[in-house]
Amino acid sequence: MLSEVEVESLAESDLEARSDWLVDADFDALVESLVDVEAELRSESLVEADCESRSEALVEAAFES
Repeated sequence: MLSEVEVESLAESDLEARSDWLVDADFDALVESLVDVEAELRSESLVEADCESRSEALVEAAFES
């Protein structure tokens, strides 16, 4: 049978392991969220660049006419 000290030690170890797992899970979720945000920003940036490029082309075409 386990002594009270051994039981407390096992409980603390289990609590630390669960805490570490939660921190890792939170970190993984944060990284995934940041990757999603970065992808959205890149997409928006590409759309804006495309719009600018088209606007410039239209302006140039208007002045050439």
